[in-house]
Amino acid sequence: MLTGCCTSTDWAFFGHKLPFEIESLTDFPNRVTALEILGPCDTLHDILCYSPQILHVKAPWVNLQTYHLDLHLCWDHGDGRMIDFGCSTMSDAPKIWACRGLQTLHIGARFYDHHAPGFNDFSLYVFGYIARVCPMLQDLALFGPESKVTSNGYLSTGDTFRLDLAGGFCLLTHLKHLRYLRIGELYVDPFVRPIDVEWMLPSGRSTAKKQERAEILTRWSTCVMQDRELQKQDKQPREPQLFGSSLEIPGLEPELRHSLRYLGHRLDVIETLAALDEQDGFNCWPELDRISIYGSNSFGQPLEKEVERLLAPLAPVTNSRQRPPLQSKSLLQKE
Repeated sequence: MLTGCCTSTDWAFFGHKLPFEIESLTDFPNRVTALEILGPCDTLHDILCYSPQILHVKAPWVNLQTYHLDLHLCWDHGDGRMIDFGCSTMSDAPKIWACRGLQTLHIGARFYDHHAPGFNDFSLYVFGYIARVCPMLQDLALFGPESKVTSNGYLSTGDTFRLDLAGGFCLLTHLKHLRYLRIGELYVDPFVRPIDVEWMLPSGRSTAKKQERAEILTRWSTCVMQDRELQKQDKQPREPQLFGSSLEIPGLEPELRHSLRYLGHRLDVIETLAALDEQDGFNCWPELDRISIYGSNSFGQPLEKEVERLLAPLAPVTNSRQRPPLQSKSLLQKE
C-alpha cells in the first residue's frame, strides 16, 4: 500500500485508516498533490508539515487543533503540553505546514470548550494561521464550530467563528488569490454588525467609516499597553505574553516568521485593519467570485450580495443588535 502511495499524486482514504506511517513521508518520495480524507484524522497536521508540494486538501471532518496553531506556546493545552510562559517546555516543538502553494483547503475547526484557554481567540488563530501559511489559497472552506459531527449527521451548537472586528476575519484579506470562500456548514445567524463587515465593501471605505474603525483600533492599542503593564507587574498569563516574539522554528522563511509574530493576538488585527484603511481603492479579495458566510446557499454569491444578506436582519434596528457576551480574562477582550 505504501508503494502505491509513493507513486500516486492523488490520495483519498478514511482518516482512521492511514495507509502509511507519518515518519515514512520523509523516507520515501512524497508526490501527493491532492488529498481527500473521509472522516476524522489526527495526523493531517503532520502530513501537511511534510508535504510542501501538496495543492488540494479536502478534509471537512478533520479539526484544526489549538495546540498546532499556538506557535508562540502561549497557552496550557493540557495532555502534557504545559507551557512555561517565557520559555517553551512542550514535549513537541511546534511545526508549521510546509504547503505554501496550497490552493484548496476544506477543513473543520470545531472548538467547543468555552472554558478552555484561548477559546475567545480561536478565530484569531485560525484566520491568522491559514492566511499567512497558505497565501496562494483560491478555494477556502472552514467548517465549525457551529456544528458537531454525530452518528446522525450534524448537530447545531449555537457557536460560530467570531466575525466581529476583534475576531480577525479581516486577516483573510492576506489571501489575495481567493476565488471561493465559505465559512460554516449550517445556516445560522453569526451576529454581525455593520461595523464588522463594512470594510469589505467600497461603501465602507469612506472617510467617516475609516475614522470609526480608527477609533476602535486606538482603544484596542490602549488596552494592549495596559495589559502589558499588568503582566510586567504580576507576571500572570492573561494573554499571550510573547508579543512579537521570534518563532524558533528551523527552516522557517524570514518573511513568514515576521508575519506570524502576532499570531493569535489582537495586535494582528490592529496592524491588518490599519494597513487596509491606509490604501485608497482597496479591494480585499480581487479575484473573489463567490462567498458564503453561514448561509443556506453553500455555493455562495457575490460579496456585495452576501454582506447585504448578513445585515438584512439588522435593517430595522441597525445599531442596536449586540453580540452575545463572550467570556474574557483580559482587558484585550473588551470592545
